Amino acid sequence: MVSTSTTSILRIIPAPTSIGKPPPVAKVEARRGTSDLTYLVYTLGKLQIMQVREDYKRLRGEKFTLLDFHDLFMEQGGLPLTLVRRAMLGNDSPTL
Repeated sequence: MVSTSTTSILRIIPAPTSIGKPPPVAKVEARRGTSDLTYLVYTLGKLQIMQVREDYKRLRGEKFTLLDFHDLFMEQGGLPLTLVRRAMLGNDSPTL
């Protein structure tokens, strides 16, 4: 179990140069990640979307553009990511 006390959070924050964020931002993100139960769901969704983007980029090759990806992704509406993957990639590959 991870403690959410200030001292514990400060010990797990890497140096700013290793994560690219200033210490105050890193501290807020560390606190949120250790105390907000919904943060895991948010992070999982983010990683799944990033994977769809990478797979779509690989599929499209030189024709890939972020604008096309975003437009097609948003056209899918609020579907579960497994169905978004099927629509965008034409297969049922795993989301992660």
